[in-house]
Formats: sequence, C-alpha cells, structure tokens
Amino acid sequence: MAIPKFHDEKLALLPQKFFLALGHLQYAHTTLEVTLVCHIKNLMLAAYDPKEHRQLMDSVDAVLGGMRMDVAKETLKRVIRVMGAPKDVTDYVNDLFAHLSDVTYFRNRLTHYHTGRWFRKAGKFVNTDIEIAKEPSKAVTFEFTHDALDAARHDLHAISHYLDQALPPLGEAYVLEPPAWQYKPAMLIPLGSAIPAYWRMVSSPGSNIAGVTSIRGCACFVAYLLAVFRQAT
Repeated sequence: MAIPKFHDEKLALLPQKFFLALGHLQYAHTTLEVTLVCHIKNLMLAAYDPKEHRQLMDSVDAVLGGMRMDVAKETLKRVIRVMGAPKDVTDYVNDLFAHLSDVTYFRNRLTHYHTGRWFRKAGKFVNTDIEIAKEPSKAVTFEFTHDALDAARHDLHAISHYLDQALPPLGEAYVLEPPAWQYKPAMLIPLGSAIPAYWRMVSSPGSNIAGVTSIRGCACFVAYLLAVFRQAT
C-alpha cells in the first residue's frame, strides 16, 4: 500500500537528523522502562535464597509482566517503601522520578501529537495538539530544538545509571550520586495562538502541506504572519 502523498510531504518537512534524535530518545525511554521493571523484580527476590530465584522469578514474571513507565515508577517507589529503604534513598528516587516525569511529558508529546517545522529556522521544531484538541483554546503548542531531544535522551540514560547506584544488589553499599541533568522543561518554549490557528487551517489532508502554493494557503499564511506580528508588538 502506497503512503499518501500528503504524508510524504509532511515527513519531508522534517530533516533526517530529527528522526534519528527522536529514535534515540524513544529507545532510551523504552530501555529505562524495562530497567525499572527489572529493579522491581530484583528487589522482590532479594529476601530469598538465590537457589530459589529461578522458580520465584517465573512466578514474579507471571504476575508482573511488563509495565508502562508511570505504573513502573509508582510500583518501584511502593516496593522500596515497604521494604524499609532508608529515607535518603526514597527521597532520592522520588527526586529522580520527578525529573523523569518532566522528560516523559516531552517524550509523550512527541509520540502522540504532531511535530513540524512551520517556517522555523533549521534545528527548531513545533509540537502541537491543535489538530485533535476538543477546544482550540486549550491546545498546547511549544517550540523546541535538537538540544532538547539530545538532553532528554541523555537524562533517561542517566536515570538508569543513578538507579543502579541507589538500588544495588542486596548487601552492597548504595551510592546517591548527585544528578547532573541536561534537560530542562524551559527548553519547551510555549507559543501563542498564531501557529496553532495557521496549522489548523492548512494541515488537513485536502490542503497543500506547505501552505503557500494555493490561494487558500497564501491567505492562511498572510493571516499567520499578521498574528505573529500582533504577538510581537
């Protein structure tokens, strides 16, 4: 089945570097998701004789299976609490997961909502949910750069490392390494209504995706520029 031309044009607006960075971010997120589940299982088995681990692991797998990130976070926090982890460990893990929530928000926006260039300079992108928002006034739109993608990926790998240090195998000393974060929520720059309004007018499958080659597209583009000018002044 051939991909509709509309979608080909939409993808062509984004450079390959963007998709490479996005793929690295998604991979890091999935890897950390699995890491959290492994920590949960290891903690549950820590009190048992290692000789029994194989059979017990099968039972644990049968009950837990895989987990999505939010469920895995809450489960791991609950497990370390009921196992009596020191307060500095529980506080440390809570702080790691607070930052993970910020990174996951960015990742989820990239996964579920639309990202495009929309006349931004090279290396800048716009993410918006205007196309599916139930109320346009509640749509969220922000601008970001490659730096945000790379920083988010870095921090996902860093969280995995910090958890390994904080939750070592039973009998080993834990280390609470001060996090060195690269991703900041401020990297997502909120935009006003100008871009979402223009996006909604030109992004339907029946319109030209570039938005400037048809009469309707030109009119929309002029409306967009006027809206940007009003916001700037």
